[in-house]
Amino acid sequence: MERLYKLTNADGTTKGPTQWGEGVMHTAKGGGKLCTDAWLHAYRDPLQAVFMAPRYGYSHPDAVLWECEGEVGVDDGTKVGCTKLTTLRRADKPTMTREQCVEVAIRAAMTVNKNPSWVAWAEKWLDKTDRSRAAAYAAADAAAYAADAAAYAAYAAYAADAAAYAAAERGPGLIALLHEVCDRKE
Repeated sequence: MERLYKLTNADGTTKGPTQWGEGVMHTAKGGGKLCTDAWLHAYRDPLQAVFMAPRYGYSHPDAVLWECEGEVGVDDGTKVGCTKLTTLRRADKPTMTREQCVEVAIRAAMTVNKNPSWVAWAEKWLDKTDRSRAAAYAAADAAAYAADAAAYAAYAAYAADAAAYAAAERGPGLIALLHEVCDRKE
């Protein structure tokens, strides 16, 4: 069993609807694709849960973060799929600023997007020399998907997906990147 984290609606439900609460355990058959009812979804880290929350519909301020134990059967870098998952207790939800979310998305996208004009825009955004919309749109002309995804990463589901997959598959890993950005003191 691994220590994991799960997000639910304020009433403790997830899609399905499945009811969760302290000491509640559910099982699933496993197999096949991750985003199906064959798996119970969770996260390896609370920051990962908060970062991915907009993608999966749990970004509402009243959403509940649960500390869990689970048997992980699959991990795509953005979330895990469990065949057995028990919510143990409510956990404190970490906060990520919009700026931190955008930075994570940009740094993750930089691991796969090498378009020179997009990289130049990203570096200027990261070093705070130019965070204007005009600069983002100019970069978007050269590398439309990546620049647009990074520019709107804070609450855009496709940006979270693209950034997380890029970080998990080709970068330092989403969890490490989240901690690097969120733990840094400026």
